[in-house]
Amino acid sequence: MPAAQAVLLFEVAMYDRLYEDMVKWNGLPYAIARTGLQRADEMLKREVVKSGSAGMSLAGLLIPATMKVLEASNRIDRRIAALRTLEAIRLYAAEKGRLPTALAEITQVPVPANPTTGAAFPYTSDGATATLDVPSQFPSNAVKYQISIRK
Repeated sequence: MPAAQAVLLFEVAMYDRLYEDMVKWNGLPYAIARTGLQRADEMLKREVVKSGSAGMSLAGLLIPATMKVLEASNRIDRRIAALRTLEAIRLYAAEKGRLPTALAEITQVPVPANPTTGAAFPYTSDGATATLDVPSQFPSNAVKYQISIRK
């Protein structure tokens, strides 16, 4: 077998193994999949170091890009969940005439969890103003909404 063919077959086998390890997390909610994706990324980095390549293999090029797509999808899901939460707060205020003291008070519509963590978004209210934090692992993607109602 020619050397080029042997190298290519090795690269394809490594890509398949690493890609399958990453893809098994795709169907799960991001809050659950995140740790598995991080482990898959660490395994890829270990393989790159072990093989001595500069990360220019098939796996080194394609797998990080696939993970970036999943992270981008999660950012969109997080933004939509935050907007749904704001709408739930607005519906509560329209019905009760005041802001909720906690998101758990809202029963008019389901209040979504933060898809990144699986937990509720951080929310505080002092009666006149409420704050909904939408944290992110990247500070430039974090958002803070302040809500107040007119009497």
